Amino acid sequence: MTEFEMIQRYFYRTSPSRCEIVLGNGDDCALIKSAETLALSIDTLVLGTHFTTAMAPYDIGHRALAVNLSDCAAMGARPLAFLLALTLPEFDAAWLEAFAEGLFCQADLFNLPLIGGNTTRGPLSITIQITGEVQDPLKRSAAQAGDDIYVSGVLGAAALKITPRVELGLHLRGLAHAAIDISDGLVQDLSHILDASGFGAKLNSQWIPCYSDLEKALYYGEDYELCFTAAPSARAAVAALSEALSLPLTRIGEITAERAYLMDQKPLAIKGYQHFL
Repeated sequence: MTEFEMIQRYFYRTSPSRCEIVLGNGDDCALIKSAETLALSIDTLVLGTHFTTAMAPYDIGHRALAVNLSDCAAMGARPLAFLLALTLPEFDAAWLEAFAEGLFCQADLFNLPLIGGNTTRGPLSITIQITGEVQDPLKRSAAQAGDDIYVSGVLGAAALKITPRVELGLHLRGLAHAAIDISDGLVQDLSHILDASGFGAKLNSQWIPCYSDLEKALYYGEDYELCFTAAPSARAAVAALSEALSLPLTRIGEITAERAYLMDQKPLAIKGYQHFL
């Protein structure tokens, strides 16, 4: 099977009829038209680093798109379309079929079209670039002293299937000040908000929702839940949103004017997943 026959068989689909997609698969570039600000993100998953040969190809496809959708969620962006660059060591029909099924199962949840990409031979890796749109983006730099700090869901269960919190991100626009998705561990990812905003934080270990031990919730990462900040005056609105989405939104601490990063009044070591350590 040729490269183009493989694309046609496993990855070509008629794009959903969305007015933003001017041109999808089949040309040198895809074309998107939007009146709002575009939000762009890209992630690469590599065999041996992000997944193993024991991982089901369906789950790899699901995960590859989910991590990009999580970036959109953290910005409060509505996903529009995505591109796929797939590097394969060899043609494997069964693997491709299951991978594509997982990929499009995730895409269909958000009416999200695949509008182009590339395939090549080499060590197995998957790169996805996603485009979203947003009017009032949530930024890491927008936290305010005195803000409550929240996390969605329950942390420390990286082995479970990722659920991108896209709907939550959309509802946080105008409610939250700053947000980030938890990909490298709560402590490290929250530190990016603190650095960008120029503040510190105080966390309460008893408030942090975790599946098993606190260490995993703080440092292991790959939860892809959202961490966000909001004014204390928004507590009732956050509680109402939690109920409406049937999703726990737990207050775990506060943003402080002092640059210290504390948990239970003790300094927190900033660590988490690092690719080159």
